[in-house]
Amino acid sequence: MTTALDRVGQRAAAVPSPGRVGQATAVEQARAVAEVQAAVMVAQQVPRNMELATSQMQESCEQKALADRAFFAYPRAGEQITGPSIHLARELARCFGNVQYGINELRRDDEHHQSEMLAWAWDVQNNTRSTATFIVPHATDTRNGRKDLTDLRDVYENNANHGARRLREMIFAILPTWFTEEAKQICQATIEAGNGSPLADRVKEAIEAFANGPKVIEAQLVKRVGKPVDQWTAADISQLEVLYQSLRRRETTVHEAFGDPETSVKKDEITGGEATKGPKATQGQMGRIHALLKDRNVESDDGVRQAISAIIGRALKSRRDLLRTEADTVIARLEETGPPPPDGDDPPPPDEDRDESAGEQS
Repeated sequence: MTTALDRVGQRAAAVPSPGRVGQATAVEQARAVAEVQAAVMVAQQVPRNMELATSQMQESCEQKALADRAFFAYPRAGEQITGPSIHLARELARCFGNVQYGINELRRDDEHHQSEMLAWAWDVQNNTRSTATFIVPHATDTRNGRKDLTDLRDVYENNANHGARRLREMIFAILPTWFTEEAKQICQATIEAGNGSPLADRVKEAIEAFANGPKVIEAQLVKRVGKPVDQWTAADISQLEVLYQSLRRRETTVHEAFGDPETSVKKDEITGGEATKGPKATQGQMGRIHALLKDRNVESDDGVRQAISAIIGRALKSRRDLLRTEADTVIARLEETGPPPPDGDDPPPPDEDRDESAGEQS
């Protein structure tokens, strides 16, 4: 008598398979099966302690280092999209315990410029698994339209970035909703607390960080927050910190978040309603500024103008609008910071983009 299981086995045997399997491949196959079986057995024999998992989650989310990376933010259709990041998802999976997750590139098709990817997360103890198979085009959207990616590093980073987003959702799908929501609330409170620093100091640090990093001037921050600097609250600073981290991780761009200085900030918002007057910068001052910026690989007209605008705190329509006193400030600031270190090896991709193809276990 042929059982249903036998019929399944017969159909499975018809699937094409290599005629010869090497010893290393056979060992790896056996190891993978044994590893899964062992993970299930250990999870059943040593179940998670929910009190301990909750305590570890609360302790982790109270750390500023995690809270600063716990959220992402980017604009879409005129609205600000925010949510918990992959960094928070990984930490919650570690605290929850008995969870495995990972990203696999199933197939890369260079002819059609796309990769087939798999993101998955598995609660070994409850045998709850969430998976997503998706296609990642080897292309990226730019302000000038779609651009195909051909460099292997660009393709890898693009695949890892898309994979991290799917992996984030897979992990959150197997975690209890209350567990995730409590973690988000604690992280938000940690960001607003700001290591106990006075609010005035945090406002100053935020303005300087945006000016020195992504080159965003104070007037653009004021326009985005929607109130003068002296009226900013801890919640406003926390939102700016989330946006700053998203800019660093290249989840969004300055243009998407703030627009161009000339179009996003009106003249009276920058100068208080009256054009700045005074003697203009001399040719010698401008030459010195150009030389200092050249050491920082800033040579284009737009790059020079944006760098100067970030230092003086107002947007320049033209470099000829720079005042002599402002030029002295720019020169002093550039000489104080000094040139950047010499170029070495290419830096590694951002944490958000780096996800190993092999699964991880917590």
